[in-house]
Amino acid sequence: MSVAMLTAFVTLAGFGLTYVCIRGVVLLMARSDHDGDGRLFARGVAPTGIAAALALFVVLPAFILFEPPHDGERVGLLVTLAAAFGAWHVGRVVARALRMLRVSRALTEEWASRSTPVSSSPWGLPAFVVDADFPIVAVAGLVRPRLYVDRRVLAACSTDEIDAIAAHERAHVVHRDNMRRLIIAACEGSSSIAATAWRQAAEHAADARAADSSRRALDLASALLKLARLTPGPSLERAAVSTVHDGGSLETRVRLLLDGRPAVAAPAPPSGPRMLAFGLAAATIVSVPGVLGSVHRLAEALIRLP
Repeated sequence: MSVAMLTAFVTLAGFGLTYVCIRGVVLLMARSDHDGDGRLFARGVAPTGIAAALALFVVLPAFILFEPPHDGERVGLLVTLAAAFGAWHVGRVVARALRMLRVSRALTEEWASRSTPVSSSPWGLPAFVVDADFPIVAVAGLVRPRLYVDRRVLAACSTDEIDAIAAHERAHVVHRDNMRRLIIAACEGSSSIAATAWRQAAEHAADARAADSSRRALDLASALLKLARLTPGPSLERAAVSTVHDGGSLETRVRLLLDGRPAVAAPAPPSGPRMLAFGLAAATIVSVPGVLGSVHRLAEALIRLP
């Protein structure tokens, strides 16, 4: 086996083994019914994200720097199986992401073909009225989000209720829920327990951020009930769009709004500082003398295993 192929094998094997280990740790972690959307998102993407980071920024550089030129080195069964699993999971993640992007694009193009632009007020972002097959209120788009509202929703809801719905959708935009929806679905699957739990928590979080007063909470609860009485639509769990009624028990959401518990808005997730801290930590690990050499020696020992 050439050095290039061996490096690819070991990198994929490192990804696969790390994924299994992190996945086990996540499954063993204590869970709470009160976990927020940020914690659920981190738990869902951690196995794939951490495994990919270690494989690309630790295992791969270690082999590039320390593996001498040679041909013909044989790889044991453990590394072969781990590499096969790693390649399978990478392919699965990419396929899920591409499928979700394709579904989202087709859905958005269908809505756009039936829509007419409206004033951005009170929506706070480009808004379009659409004659959809079901009463949709959804934000579509990862970079330039657009909001699509079915005519039946505008006809059924009062001005105050529309304002409350708009605040809910703006909360999805501010917290980049479409992107997070895509990432967690790619890592775990759109119908997985992790993705479903996150979507429910994201809806509760958007309710909390929209209900900045008891009056707004009542308006949002009333709007949710009116939307529920309209013709129900299909689930959009396979699309990277954020809707006002696609996640969590409607009864629970309305009860929380009426009880006043979501009235305090949750703070925005500090994704910038977290990403910077993670990058600095990774750079520190890689730059410590001997770390990459130790990783290479460990990989060589695993390669020799039968």
